[in-house]
Amino acid sequence: MTDHVEEAYEYVRRMDIDPDISKKEGESWVEWERRKRKQIRHERRKYFLALSAIEDQHQPFYTYSETGRTDRVFGFNRSVLDLPSEIRAILCQDFVEVDLKSAHLLIAAWLWDAKEAMDKLADDDYSIWDDLIQNHYEKLFHANDLEIPQKGDPLYEEVKGALKRAVYSTVYGMHAPSIQAQVTRDLKDILGPEAGEHFRGHPIIAELLRKRDEELAEMEVGDVLIGPTGIRIEIEQGIDSDGDGVDPRSAMATLAQSYEQSAMQVILEMERDRDQKKSRNRFNVALWLHDGAYVRMRSKRARTKDLNERLENRCKELADFAGKDKPMPAFFEVEPIEPPELPEPNTKDTSCPSKNETGSERKKSQNTSTTAKSAPGAENASKKRRGSADSAPSTGDARSSSEGSGRKPRRGAGQSPPSGENVFEPDFVEEDRPARPPVGPQDVEEDQPARPPENMMGLGPPPEPIEEDQPARPDVAGSGPGAEEPDRSEGSRDPFERESFHGPAPGSRVAAV
Repeated sequence: MTDHVEEAYEYVRRMDIDPDISKKEGESWVEWERRKRKQIRHERRKYFLALSAIEDQHQPFYTYSETGRTDRVFGFNRSVLDLPSEIRAILCQDFVEVDLKSAHLLIAAWLWDAKEAMDKLADDDYSIWDDLIQNHYEKLFHANDLEIPQKGDPLYEEVKGALKRAVYSTVYGMHAPSIQAQVTRDLKDILGPEAGEHFRGHPIIAELLRKRDEELAEMEVGDVLIGPTGIRIEIEQGIDSDGDGVDPRSAMATLAQSYEQSAMQVILEMERDRDQKKSRNRFNVALWLHDGAYVRMRSKRARTKDLNERLENRCKELADFAGKDKPMPAFFEVEPIEPPELPEPNTKDTSCPSKNETGSERKKSQNTSTTAKSAPGAENASKKRRGSADSAPSTGDARSSSEGSGRKPRRGAGQSPPSGENVFEPDFVEEDRPARPPVGPQDVEEDQPARPPENMMGLGPPPEPIEEDQPARPDVAGSGPGAEEPDRSEGSRDPFERESFHGPAPGSRVAAV
């Protein structure tokens, strides 16, 4: 995983972040755009912090839900679990993904006796996403002068993300009108205002909504549901109550998650059983997701067969537990993880780092700073805003501009420092610092060589003792008792600054897969 951290850094620098921020009532377009840009900077900084933490500790730790209303485990420390799927795919491209196909829909259709939906979803060649995008929404794509996207296209992934949220909302009990409004809001710009109503008209979605409402109508306050993992779910309030107690919708979702986790446990059981054998185990779980896992395995075909055989036996046990005639339909898809292509350099977000440096260089440079060196008689450098890496002047331009003024050329963002010189310019800097005032001849005696200038941290040769009849030298800009304190405001923090991890709080439950 750590072998691909630099590749992930570069992807985050270039990726286009589109925050889901709606325009508030009475908010101007300028204020809305400013709020979006702030959110983009926040998201990008969050990804950088996660990658920085992974460099120090790539092992994710897990903990249970604080409310105890689900069997799922969640990330405890800052790790790869905090990153979007495309960045996660870059870091974990050496692993194989084991995915419980259509887990939410299949389990819900089986529990609610939605037979037509269950028959469709249980087909190995059927994909709910391909059916929705390429068949069900075909007319709306053509009506908006769009080609039907294929799997892997950016438009396909964008539409799938919106439909995935709607499908999960269907399983977890959201009101049907609210689901329709959600899809309309997410896909109106692509498929028009009919996108939400069209979603409810899909045969599988329509049957699931009808069967779900029948199940909810039978649930009453005081009913207790027991999941196959042993979780106990008691309904504490009505379906439309405003309290924080467990209502029928929440209980239904928790029960489905219990069946999901019971099916997923066969992955961990297989690793445990192979560890107990004397032969070397080449099946290791690296990352645990809710309905899937990233695994390192040697023989993909053999291990896929073993996993699905174990899952088939588990589904029969779950059928006996639920009192169903047919076993729960579930199977694993095992596919290698393919990293996404590197996007074009980011030219929109000026908060994106412009320096191409390695992780080891970044760690070394976080403790030091630098300022431009000026020859005697040079004027203060003109202030200019730093942009992306493409806006940095070339070496030739820097050389030609410095020859006339007698000033040493400034080093660009892409140039390497000379050997033996520790130089670092922070990536998130709004303006270049002014050049250091020159050391004038009036400050240096004829028989005393000029003192080399100090750097910003006050490092370098120790100062020479000052005689009583010799005026004190002026402090170098940026150091000494007269220097201004560095800016410690929120906006000027180093984006790679790590937050300390002090470990779990006393009494909490933490586990590592």
